[in-house]
Amino acid sequence: MNISEHQIRFLTNKSSRSFYHELKEALKSCNRFYFSVAFIHNSAMSILSKELKDFNESSKVGKIITTNYMNGTDPEALETLLKYNNIETRIYKTGVNEHRNGFHTKGYLFDMGDFIKIYIGSSNLSQSALKTNQEWNLSVISKTDHLFKDIKEEFDLLWNESEPLNHAFIQEYKLEHKKTGNDYDKQLFNQIVAFLKQTEGHRFFKDLSDFANIDEEELKNKLNLSRSSIPTPNMMQEQAVERLQTLRYQGESKALVIAATGTGKTFLAAFDALQVKPKRVLFIVHREKILKEALRTFKLIHPEKQMGILTGNTKSFDQDYIFASNTMMSKKEVLEHYDKEAFDYIIIDEAHRSAASTYQKILNYFKPKFLLGMTATPERTDALSIFKLYDHNIAVEIRLREALNHNLVVPFHYFGINDIQTDLSDVKLTDIDKLAEKLNIKTRVDLIIESIEDYTISGRKRKALGFCVNIKHAKYMAEEFNNKGYPSLYLFSENDEIERDKAIERLEDENDPLSYIFTIGIFNEGIDIPSLNLILMLRPTESPIIFTQQLGRGLRHYQNKEYLTVLDFIGNHNKTFLLPIALAGDKSYDKEDLTLMTKRDFFDIPGDTFIRLDEISKQRILSQLESVNFNEIKYLKEAYQEVKLNMFIQEDKLYDYPMITQFSLDGIDPVRMIDKKGSYLKFVSDIENDDSLNKIINDTEKYSFIKFFDYQLPIKRVYEYAIIRTLLDQKSLTKLELLDYLRKYIESPNLKDLDHAIGYLNHLYFSVTETNKFGKPIKLENNIVSLNDIFKKNLTDKLFSDFIDHTIDYGLLRYMNEFGYHNYGYPFLKPYHTYNKVDIPHLARFDKIFQGMLMSGLIKIKNHFYLFVNLNKIAVKESIDYADHFDSRSVFQWESPNSTSQLSPVGQDLIHHQERNIKIHLLVRKFASDQSVNKGYSTELTYLGTMNVMSYENNKPIRFKFKLEQSVPEPIYIKLTEVEE
Repeated sequence: MNISEHQIRFLTNKSSRSFYHELKEALKSCNRFYFSVAFIHNSAMSILSKELKDFNESSKVGKIITTNYMNGTDPEALETLLKYNNIETRIYKTGVNEHRNGFHTKGYLFDMGDFIKIYIGSSNLSQSALKTNQEWNLSVISKTDHLFKDIKEEFDLLWNESEPLNHAFIQEYKLEHKKTGNDYDKQLFNQIVAFLKQTEGHRFFKDLSDFANIDEEELKNKLNLSRSSIPTPNMMQEQAVERLQTLRYQGESKALVIAATGTGKTFLAAFDALQVKPKRVLFIVHREKILKEALRTFKLIHPEKQMGILTGNTKSFDQDYIFASNTMMSKKEVLEHYDKEAFDYIIIDEAHRSAASTYQKILNYFKPKFLLGMTATPERTDALSIFKLYDHNIAVEIRLREALNHNLVVPFHYFGINDIQTDLSDVKLTDIDKLAEKLNIKTRVDLIIESIEDYTISGRKRKALGFCVNIKHAKYMAEEFNNKGYPSLYLFSENDEIERDKAIERLEDENDPLSYIFTIGIFNEGIDIPSLNLILMLRPTESPIIFTQQLGRGLRHYQNKEYLTVLDFIGNHNKTFLLPIALAGDKSYDKEDLTLMTKRDFFDIPGDTFIRLDEISKQRILSQLESVNFNEIKYLKEAYQEVKLNMFIQEDKLYDYPMITQFSLDGIDPVRMIDKKGSYLKFVSDIENDDSLNKIINDTEKYSFIKFFDYQLPIKRVYEYAIIRTLLDQKSLTKLELLDYLRKYIESPNLKDLDHAIGYLNHLYFSVTETNKFGKPIKLENNIVSLNDIFKKNLTDKLFSDFIDHTIDYGLLRYMNEFGYHNYGYPFLKPYHTYNKVDIPHLARFDKIFQGMLMSGLIKIKNHFYLFVNLNKIAVKESIDYADHFDSRSVFQWESPNSTSQLSPVGQDLIHHQERNIKIHLLVRKFASDQSVNKGYSTELTYLGTMNVMSYENNKPIRFKFKLEQSVPEPIYIKLTEVEE
């Protein structure tokens, strides 16, 4: 093959341009296509649905050959292909004679008109093969037809030996496919086990034990639990179990696990119990169905233990492991049945409820050796801090995006569909009745059903939850769906637990016709439907937090479940801009990034997750993003009111406003409110006009401490907040004792960082103006670190103390979410994290007042240079128009300040930095600070690591070419370099 005749590329899925992107673009622009592919999964039909549908509606022709080999193709994928008139599919049947033993081709041919495009390699048609698997494929683009002719001749031979796809084949194939799947094997095994357990007193069970030549009791144990079937811990569970053990070694007796729904928190607790080896365990949760599921999980890991359920319906008091409802266990007579130290290990599921009175009675009564709380939403607590209840020990913190990245939950396929039938332009989203009236129209139901039929699901039966705006809306949807032959029901808060559980059982039953449950908010949390494969977002998205909770209902792994389908019907209301925030999980609310993500279908979403908005919805969102400014007080007040509206109300509620810990890390950043008003307390006070809050603001002493701690948010080094948290609990410690306590928050804490943090808390590096504005919370005397007397005195004010507590807790939680326990060494900078200029001297342990040095784009601290670069210098004069830009993901061009010559000390240090053991760090942002603020963009710089000089030229300024030690990851590179018009 002559390379001049062909363009050849090697393709993998490691970049943002995966094999999926190649096929998608080729399908859009080709005249004809020919696929010969062994296995086709419904997941591929889902993510290529628009391209295949658009191709089918044109006058073009496509041909696909696939096979029954190993039953590797999904029957549902064949049903989808059969719907297309202009795409003909044929089946190459294997096993019909000795010459047809297998079919394993993976070839994709496209006739592009002026040239031919061919892909041959390892990728079948599945979401993983197209997006995330380790796959090797070659792309060949040719202007000659020799290669195409050879491949096409082979394709035609296979085509002529294949049979046209039809309904009769699919029905026959479904039966064969079902018999070979894991789903069938597990279902059959479970049925056999259930039958044997029911008949264990009968002769059949004895006959089986005789036949197997095994003791009858041993056989029962094997059927109850095969040790080989015990699952191994996933990444989150391994981290948490290791961290929990470390906390116990450090003398801690309580901890909190924060992990997204579906990541396996109950298994985590069961695994941790293996290393704790408790004699007795108490597991508390608010719903009986969850208790039963938790018992089954623990029985899988601890088959030797006697277990029982304690609820209003079932009374088991004295087993080794008790699974109890909070309402039953909190009763006085039930508590007094047990000794206070009866349970070595207590687990609280849905731990954000721990502040409620029923839970408090339990926690105040028992004295376990270890208490574990587990929640996906720690923010949904009242003013009694959940973190305080668990001694501020967070064992692990994994949110949805990280869970998707590590395959802890199934990926989702999200389709944003323009709701052309409904005009919401004149409706406030808080006007629920008016909203329901607008949504309850038959043409909208027709659109929803048409969309359901257009998009694929993972599984044979649709198992859907539809989230509605109110009861009237849910009832209407169920009635209309039933009238159109789609078996449905609706549930709301008045349905008791038995009714809800029965509905879920019917939905999960493959043989029950029920396929749709319409609900309001009762399924936002605490409901487990592992086989759920379709979520219908039938109400406008007004809260990224609620959106994430509802999405989480369907993300749990389940046998043969490849993905969750999400259909979101997007109306023309004035809050559509919230959707990209919810989908991107971007708490920075950076307009530039959100705009780019929306235009490019959220290309950086992790794993096999797939997001697509139709063009009308996309343009509506982009238009709103253009006009909204997330820094405006109007928007910040609306975001605050949303958090207040969604507060998890408890009967012993302390305050009528949200504390800062109640802001979800997936939602609006409350630091924006601090930046706007100087403190979160002042922001709340201005809205609520609360006398008690105003009193603190008018107290100069108290307010100076409030401002000081808020000023530090979001913390980029854990030491300062960890010192305060430790001293609030321990009162006073030596520096070495304090260093030991800091191991709760960071691996191998450093004495130099501790000394610098103590100096920072004592204002050693602040200007006079800052020192006068902020309070000093600690003192250092005779090597003993303790709280400052003035600060300690003010902590007797409960409201002041609560605000300090919640601020520290929020800072530590957010720090863990962003940095974890890892020690990043010196300087304490995490690659690809964002920083403000003022953070750098702080993290580099600069021990002087550094305010003045931040005016420069180049600073040197010890043997480290820090380059601060604005890539788009719209406001810069032509005479100082620095030519700073990326040549590639690993090469960066930078010009020094105009005054720097090659012979100057700075110039010499830069040129000879490697011989002089000087590190050069690069921090970059798109726009200068003033441009960013005016547009509502982020003002922070992204840290890209260290780099080395490749070449240099010119003088005053010097133009450098640097080689980055690590190439910038493609999604970050795109965000930094692509400027939206």
